[in-house]
Amino acid sequence: MKKLLLGVCLMLASFVLNAASITIGNPSVTTSGFFSPTVTQAYQSSTLRIDDVRSGYLLGGPISVAWELEATQDTRFSLGVFGSGTYGMNGSLLLGPWTVSILNGQGEVLTTGVLGSVFDDLVLQAGDTITAVVAGSIRLIGSRSFTTTLFLSNLESVELPLPAAIWLFGSVLLGGWAVRRRSQKRVRLICTA
Repeated sequence: MKKLLLGVCLMLASFVLNAASITIGNPSVTTSGFFSPTVTQAYQSSTLRIDDVRSGYLLGGPISVAWELEATQDTRFSLGVFGSGTYGMNGSLLLGPWTVSILNGQGEVLTTGVLGSVFDDLVLQAGDTITAVVAGSIRLIGSRSFTTTLFLSNLESVELPLPAAIWLFGSVLLGGWAVRRRSQKRVRLICTA
């Protein structure tokens, strides 16, 4: 009985101590034309990731960068996606509107926005993935680098109700304990008589 109680206490403690966490995977870059980028991770912490996409081309064009996010437990969070780029002294690398799409594990679009958006109240279930995709175009001549920043905020565990199986298992344990105790009382009464 003591072992069972210890196991239950340890299980409850693990639920309490398990904090919400999300990992951001390495980016994948898709391009067209003569663009052959290299991606280097500039910085990563538990809630922030910054990547540099360096160009190896003379001609610009469309580009998309995608990151997969995974959670160890069901988590509600906010995701901010920012980007900037420069080429020499001539101004911005980014051309036209850049979009950000958040996709679920099946590739369906959950929400969209523009570069610089913060997406609130996203929910990521344990074992599932969400993909953040930044897409746009880069100027044609003299490009040097493009920096993207993803940050997570407002991380919180999504509380799930206990399944019925746990409640049934608990009632079976309590019933077994009651029957055992009752039989021990009978044995004591017989022995004392």
